[in-house]
Amino acid sequence: MPPRYVALITVAAFSGLRWGELAALRRCDVDLAAGTVRVPRKLAALKSGLEFGPPKSAAGIRVVALPAVARKALISHLGKFTGAHPDALIFTGDKDMPL
Repeated sequence: MPPRYVALITVAAFSGLRWGELAALRRCDVDLAAGTVRVPRKLAALKSGLEFGPPKSAAGIRVVALPAVARKALISHLGKFTGAHPDALIFTGDKDMPL
């Protein structure tokens, strides 16, 4: 598995986040000290292109706790593959484009 996707798969497995929620996560959504990620938006693929928007329902806006293994993978990923700006997407493709 390419190293770029290890954290994506680990966080997906331990968080229960949907694909669009994972693809829309930004650096500002992560609290490494608390071991949580905030889910304020999703990314949807529409005929007109990619669009960020709110989750499917109000209940979709939530904070999810991550176990140590997912937090460790995310810390490593943020240092290698995510830009420093708070609005930088956490998970991107090889060309740093949205998933």
